[in-house]
Amino acid sequence: MPSAMQTGFISRGDLSSTKLFAHAVSPEGVAKAGYEGMIEGKLNITAGLTAAQKPFMKLAPMLPKKMLMNNVYKMQEQGSRK
Repeated sequence: MPSAMQTGFISRGDLSSTKLFAHAVSPEGVAKAGYEGMIEGKLNITAGLTAAQKPFMKLAPMLPKKMLMNNVYKMQEQGSRK
């Protein structure tokens, strides 16, 4: 379960000024974390999350989906990175 990654999608979708992609991580780093987690026998790996995102991800399954989707929507708005 990677966070936002540095791919062509960011530039193609004109999303570089959004909060969602403000801390995008490299695909190589995500792949390495996934591989290392697999070797350790972990089923769910969350790679590339900021310190603020980690506790939120633990709460996500308990939060209303509408609230989560609104949060993601706000993070994708142009200029939200500021």
